[in-house]
Amino acid sequence: MLASFPRTKRLLEANAFQAVFKTATIRLTSTTLMLLAKPNDLDGPRLGLAIGKRHMKLACRRNRLKRVIRASFNQQSLPALD
Repeated sequence: MLASFPRTKRLLEANAFQAVFKTATIRLTSTTLMLLAKPNDLDGPRLGLAIGKRHMKLACRRNRLKRVIRASFNQQSLPALD
């Protein structure tokens, strides 16, 4: 079973995603992945995942990919970023 990933460690609201997309201070891109990050005022990092239907048609596959990424997200080794 996968480790729990509390809702407090996720970006869930549209305005939180928009803030990261607009004011990201860290931008890394490759052919398959784009990583955006900005500092937050919280005690640790928060993760938000946006996977478009254009890239992965079936919702069950998008959700599985999100679960795998959340399971591999190491919260202890990252600074307070969104």
